[in-house]
Amino acid sequence: MKLATLLPSPFATDSHPTPPRRRLAAATLGAACALALLAGCGGGGGGGGGGDDDERVAFDYVHVTTQDNVFLGATVLDHPALNDRPDALPIVTPAYTLPDGRPTNVENPSSVALRYTPGSGRWALVNQRAGVLMPVGQAYHVSVYGVGGEGRALRISIPDDHPNPFGFEVPDALVGPDEVLFVSPTWWDGAREVALRCDTFVATTSAVDGVWIRSLVGAGVDPGHRFHAAALPLGGSVLLHAAHPSNLRGTETELAHPLLDGRPEAILQVTAQTFAFVEFLSDPRTIGVAYDEATGRWRLRADDDAVIGADSTFIVHVRR
Repeated sequence: MKLATLLPSPFATDSHPTPPRRRLAAATLGAACALALLAGCGGGGGGGGGGDDDERVAFDYVHVTTQDNVFLGATVLDHPALNDRPDALPIVTPAYTLPDGRPTNVENPSSVALRYTPGSGRWALVNQRAGVLMPVGQAYHVSVYGVGGEGRALRISIPDDHPNPFGFEVPDALVGPDEVLFVSPTWWDGAREVALRCDTFVATTSAVDGVWIRSLVGAGVDPGHRFHAAALPLGGSVLLHAAHPSNLRGTETELAHPLLDGRPEAILQVTAQTFAFVEFLSDPRTIGVAYDEATGRWRLRADDDAVIGADSTFIVHVRR
């Protein structure tokens, strides 16, 4: 047994009082490079994302895969607020229980990316592991950030001259000094499909190192990868959860908060701030959520039976 840390120490939570987040100008990247990064962010060939929030209405729902909406390694989303909306920028988190608290008893062994098909006007979740079929019965919490809700929606692209294969530092122009970031990979850049398979990506936030996007399993962050993102400040319904021996339940870590307790119908989005797991030949790709009816508490779960380590921290947004 060994403890495998997937997000290295630069992404660890600072134990000292939180200083202002490091600004990009103080980094090794110069102003010219910062401008190049900004030019590579946003959809449809550049520019900042999220400028059409005035048309994007915030909403959330639980999508469950069925025989009717699964096609090989994908499942089609069908919701009036998503259909025919290529600008919707949905973000998803896998769920292992239904809104009534019943377990799904299903686990998709692959991370997913968002895909939009102009011909049908439908979004879909596509498995990122080639050849892996989408299982029937898997649930996903689907959220769109916009008018009437918390947070700002963004579209972020990794620029062609991205110098760091292990992570991408999100420019400060896109994420404020007090904000955290939630991300989902996408094949849609706002105007066309860019099919780049990748593992699950998470946004990590450190008071010292800023906001980064990196792979949960340490895979490369490659030029051309695109993400739907939501930026919002920590606090209120945006919770920082630290895995600790007192809240570890087998392979999972239990959440305890008045916004969540006794609410199996809640909708959550999750990103790892730091992530470590006890390695028993596990190969986790996703961090999902599950409601435990016996305790009335939500839990965070890594796939592939990975045991979440006590050094892990997560950011959880209670959307509903």
